[in-house]
Amino acid sequence: MNKKGFTLVELLATIGIIAVLLILVMSISSSIANNTKIGVYNEKIKSFEAAGALWGQENRGLVMQSTCQYPPLNFDDNYTYTCYEGLKVDDLVKQKYIKADNENGDIFDPRDKNVRLNDLEIIVYHYYNNYYARVLVD
Repeated sequence: MNKKGFTLVELLATIGIIAVLLILVMSISSSIANNTKIGVYNEKIKSFEAAGALWGQENRGLVMQSTCQYPPLNFDDNYTYTCYEGLKVDDLVKQKYIKADNENGDIFDPRDKNVRLNDLEIIVYHYYNNYYARVLVD
């Protein structure tokens, strides 16, 4: 007997293999998308810190607090520093150090587009004759 076509078992096996491959591809692409969002978020934080350091250079007189709630990262006890606390991402947007994501001046978290980053606090340090900034994130 000469049969042409596939049996039900062969079709089910093929569909099962395709389903497993699709699940793997979707999982990998989801992971890549999530890692990309985290990378974009980290780059935004770095840009906030760079803008904060530039703000510190241009507003030297304000970066003179004697005590800071948060010391600089990698702090050397043999060197003193001053800082300015209370700067917000929103301040940097309004003063045109950072470009907003929309015309309302909002900066959105790439990991969750419903979360605004405008209220993140930035501490600007004058340390080792340079200006550094640190974004306080959770």
